[in-house]
Amino acid sequence: MLQQYLTYWARGNFYLEVMDHGISDQIKVKGSFLLLGREFDVPLVRTNDVHYLKKEHAKSHDLMLCIQDHSTVDEVKD
Repeated sequence: MLQQYLTYWARGNFYLEVMDHGISDQIKVKGSFLLLGREFDVPLVRTNDVHYLKKEHAKSHDLMLCIQDHSTVDEVKD
């Protein structure tokens, strides 16, 4: 599948994304991506979830999640 993706994008325009939030599946994928990146000469980019830029945007983000989840800000979230 990776070879197919590489036919669509010019060299330097395709990266393998690596995240690590301590989730076991992400840890497994990270190892595979390291090997694939070396084998196919594809660079890796380490990313993280970013949902807002400033601390004061947290409440707005929480409200948007409530709209998405059909919940209220008073409900306990996981």
